[in-house]
Amino acid sequence: MKFRERTDTQQQVDISPLIDMVFILLIFFMVSTTFVKDMKLDLNRPAATTASAASTKAIRLYIDNVGEVYLDGQPVRVWVLQSRIRDLLSS
Repeated sequence: MKFRERTDTQQQVDISPLIDMVFILLIFFMVSTTFVKDMKLDLNRPAATTASAASTKAIRLYIDNVGEVYLDGQPVRVWVLQSRIRDLLSS
């Protein structure tokens, strides 16, 4: 019985596709990474010289189901409403 003679050829693994994939992944992550850069201005804001609170006056306007208009609980006609609100805001 005659056996075939064994040739000692070295089998090599081609790593060039692996290197290509590494570079492609490197480029992908470099492009897809977001670089955060704070866009802000350092401002020196002036402090308030006086601390006075603004006065607030509530004006209550109510219209019921029938269509009657009440301003601060008092019945008011529609044509007088604008002048009454202007008077309340000016005082």
